[in-house]
Order: sequence, then C-alpha cells, then structure tokens
Amino acid sequence: MDLLTAQTQEITGVSIFPYYRDVPLELDAVAHGASGRYETGFFAGQSYHRLTLDDVRITRALHVGATYSCTARGPDDRPLKTHWLFCTSLAPRLSFGLSKGWGAPAGCTAILPDIDGLLVELEELTDLVSVFPSPLVENSVCEAQIGRKGWLVMTRIGCPQRIGILVEDPVLPSSMCLGSTGITMAARAVRTTQAISLGPLSCVRDGDAALFLRMEA
Repeated sequence: MDLLTAQTQEITGVSIFPYYRDVPLELDAVAHGASGRYETGFFAGQSYHRLTLDDVRITRALHVGATYSCTARGPDDRPLKTHWLFCTSLAPRLSFGLSKGWGAPAGCTAILPDIDGLLVELEELTDLVSVFPSPLVENSVCEAQIGRKGWLVMTRIGCPQRIGILVEDPVLPSSMCLGSTGITMAARAVRTTQAISLGPLSCVRDGDAALFLRMEA
C-alpha cells in the first residue's frame, strides 16, 4: 500500500491557451493538438499534473517556464479543462507539468518532462534501524531493525521536494504501518560507511519496499 494515486486520460481536440493569473484579458489558443495524455496524481502530500501532446499545430510562440491552460475532450467525449500548467518542453514533444503541496497551495513548481519515476536514489544504505513511538506506553519509544538494504531518496516532484529513506524487503513492526508518523531512521551509507540519522519521518508506503519521507516544509 502507499499514499500514491494516479490517473491518466487520453484526450483529443486539444487547445492550449496562455494563463495570466488575475489578468482579465481575452485570449486565443496558441497551439492545437490532435491528441495527448493528461495525468493527475497525488503523492505524499503533493498533487501533480502532467500533459503531453501529439501532432501539435502551434499558432503563436510558446515559452518554457510560462503558464498555460488546456481545453480538450476526455475519453468519454466530455469537455475537459486542465489545471493551469508550466510549459516544460517544446521538443521533441510539447509538454506541460506542475506540482504543489497541499500545505502550501499557492506554492507551485514545474515538473521536468522526462522523469522516469517519482524517486531519485541518492545513496545506498545498509543496517536500517527505526526508532518510533511505542504503541503501548505513552511518551516512550521502541527500536527495531527493519531492513538490511535501502536508499536515501528524494522525490522528483513537489513543493518542497521530500527527502527520506526507502527500505527494501522490510520487516516492519505491526505498529509501523501506512500513515505512521514520528519515526526516526538510522542507517549506514555503503559508499562512505558513515552513519546517518533522519527524522521525523512518516510512512507513506508499507509494501515490498517501504518508504519513509520527511513531510515538513
């Protein structure tokens, strides 16, 4: 299980419009696409939106980093309008993306167009030990070795991006489940043999590879 949901819609009849926040100006479409894909998702307190287009006809110059909105027809042929998005790439495909944190809805950042996963593996770790609130005794903590191999990771999306620890083939105490908070993780970096400690962390995935992220801004 994890705190990740995603939905991808195949869209047609796409029109791209400039997005000028709080500027009451009549706007014409700057690009049209025969088809494309619109992906929306949620990951560990972040929402994200990605749009890629095929067979594009550009009627006015677009700019990477500028903001746009899109109208189209969804899979059921109903009208669809996207969240406003940053233009992230003009070639080889016209791409747009945005992510934002639920705790700071006004803070948004562009998504790079060619990400191949939501996590970056920064450093390989070993001997992973967790310290977490005791489920039985108030104001007390427990300690458990939960894995032999893992990674220091960072999310590729988000505002701000999250850092945390991914544990491969974990052995988790019953109280350390999806949504658990106040966890501190200690491990040893394989590359340098240094000991590291990271916290407080929240459990956002508790399957075959458990993921713990620092959720504070």
